[in-house]
Amino acid sequence: MLRCLAISLLLASTLLVSSRVAAQSSQGGSVPMSPIPAGETRDAQARLGALRASPSGDLTVMDERLSLRCERADDALVECEVEVRWSLSSPRDQEARFYASAVGVEHALLTTGEDSTDAPSLAPLTTRFVADTPREIVLTGRIRLRPDGGTTDALDARHMVLATPRVGPHATLLFTRAVARTFAASPTTMSVSTTFAGETPRFSARALDTAMDEAPITLSAEQLGERANVPIRIERDGGFPLRHGGPFLGLGGTFDRGFRGRVGYELGIDELVTVGVMLDSDFSESIVLGAIVEVATPSFVVPPSLSAGVGFVQRWRVGVLPAGIAPTSSGFRLEVGAVFAVIGIVASFDYFPDDAAFTSSLLGRLSL
Repeated sequence: MLRCLAISLLLASTLLVSSRVAAQSSQGGSVPMSPIPAGETRDAQARLGALRASPSGDLTVMDERLSLRCERADDALVECEVEVRWSLSSPRDQEARFYASAVGVEHALLTTGEDSTDAPSLAPLTTRFVADTPREIVLTGRIRLRPDGGTTDALDARHMVLATPRVGPHATLLFTRAVARTFAASPTTMSVSTTFAGETPRFSARALDTAMDEAPITLSAEQLGERANVPIRIERDGGFPLRHGGPFLGLGGTFDRGFRGRVGYELGIDELVTVGVMLDSDFSESIVLGAIVEVATPSFVVPPSLSAGVGFVQRWRVGVLPAGIAPTSSGFRLEVGAVFAVIGIVASFDYFPDDAAFTSSLLGRLSL
């Protein structure tokens, strides 16, 4: 019984000491990281801000301002000069050490007065506060933002070999606000501004879906809420949503008219829409020219890229025709499909009002 009690007391004291060490570590000595939700950082190319202090104690962040001065770059979407200013105060004379995050920022410096240090760095910026006298901490640097891109949209799912690479006309950086847990108080609002040099191409910027003009904007407490991270999205006006996909071949059959072959070509509009033209033949009686617009999901293998679309078809009959049968007729096409990488299956349903003919076909397809 006494042995069990001693073991319990030992475990409790160990947990208590561990919790105190962890608390002290989060307040100073180490460089605590601000929590960054994955959903907000998926496309972010730079992460900056996250001002931290050691010891934290009674330091107050009174103001927080972010400004970007951007211009077009030859091998990037834009190149921006970054400046973040924090205004702090202390109720007493004390010395404090500061850290800041600058992931993806070149030549990053954390400065106050005549003192500066590289950011991020294990060597903190050390400064002395005079009671009730505001002091400014400044983070500066340069960032090069490349257009967001990738190979995850519908066109890439269908044409892995020849599809034009997707390059979006936008880029994202993430600003992390002063880490609230290391200060006595942090501002509930923040100021953001973005300016662009040059006239062509035109750029625009948004913070939390709020458009920014030349003048700074203030993100309110209602907009910021409890969030620690503020995404800044920079967009180039007049993007190029139309992309080449590639050719495709299909072979299968109709349910009542024998074999059918298909050859076609597809384009992509934005990320989810494809436009295709195709020529079908049953190798004996008719040729069908079709044009179709489809909505397709972005996937490669598992799950497949699913699609559904509608379009128009024009049919030409060849050979000797019975009396009263028109050699040409127009109609409508509905189509659904699934593509696993470059291999897929497509079901087409054609209706020709001129002779009330309905044709359905099932084809396997190979796209390049």
